[in-house]
Amino acid sequence: MDEHDQSSGYEAVAGQFVDVRSEVGAKAVKAWAKRRLAPGARVLDLGCGSGWPIGDVLSDCGMKQAGLDASPTLMEAYRKRFPDSEWVCGPVQGSAFLKGGGFGAVIAIGLVFLLPEREQEALFPELFGGLVAGGWLLFSAPKEVGDWDDILTGRRSVSLGEARYRSLLADAGFEEIATISDEGGNNMYEARRPL
Repeated sequence: MDEHDQSSGYEAVAGQFVDVRSEVGAKAVKAWAKRRLAPGARVLDLGCGSGWPIGDVLSDCGMKQAGLDASPTLMEAYRKRFPDSEWVCGPVQGSAFLKGGGFGAVIAIGLVFLLPEREQEALFPELFGGLVAGGWLLFSAPKEVGDWDDILTGRRSVSLGEARYRSLLADAGFEEIATISDEGGNNMYEARRPL
């Protein structure tokens, strides 16, 4: 394992990730974006990978998207796919891009549970700070508490569980916390920064 790899192991398997990434979750994100966001909203996709399929969904919904990913290979693929969008290659933790704020929404599909528990706990206030008043957060993580080895990287993934995620979101200042499921049965949490 490369101690300097900030991509949770995804830089080493970037090509494989692009090959196996499915559309699961895209329909749920599209329905959510249409329900929650105004066309033209500035949306940050954390752990954006190559931009497919979530970046395509955001583009189709008329959003002004931005991408952040710690894998240089995946970020280059994103940049080529969406040459007019904002993008930053780097870790989400402590990101100046996220801290710069001004986002109408932040989406993190398949990212949060890749982070160690303490980094997950520290992330939610950063996510809150990156949103405009009334901005929305959508992220995926299981409802159950548990850990497992990531299928591509072999690194440990951890779910803090619904009760803990709800508590962390509320402690960070979020409201309107709810869960939705995608067509693959994956759980997503949504929450709003108050107006």
